Amino acid sequence: MISVITAVHNQLEMNRIFVEFLKKNTHHPFELIVIDNASTDGSADFFESAGAIVIRNQQNFSYPVTQNQGVKLARYDVFAFLNNDIIVGKDWDRILLSTMQFHGLDVATPSGIEKVENASETRRLNRRWNRIRNGLGLLGYSRKNLLRMWFWMY
Repeated sequence: MISVITAVHNQLEMNRIFVEFLKKNTHHPFELIVIDNASTDGSADFFESAGAIVIRNQQNFSYPVTQNQGVKLARYDVFAFLNNDIIVGKDWDRILLSTMQFHGLDVATPSGIEKVENASETRRLNRRWNRIRNGLGLLGYSRKNLLRMWFWMY
């Protein structure tokens, strides 16, 4: 069983996509712990309606503070610290846990485009993401556009 810990500040449409794909693509039972940093767009209410455990902060705390808040409430031994703008792939949890078991790891982290196999490839992916985000961002951040950004990036 996995405790998924996520900190958010607004981004309601992205939060909806995050939960949709998390529920659809997670094999193991999990709890979702959301630390809401004073969102004003209904994000905290949305997560509660989706069955998440929600901590409602009155201000926007730093990432380490919010993750520690989540750890204190976690019921399971495996923590997955996921950003709300992650769209998890099919069986992401099964793959991560089996890889950890195979290599005898206690800690593992999936990598986004922030840092990949080398500096050149990291820059290439960051440029690609910036072109996609800046182009489609002009049309707003609706569900449709957010999913388009993800599709074109990956």
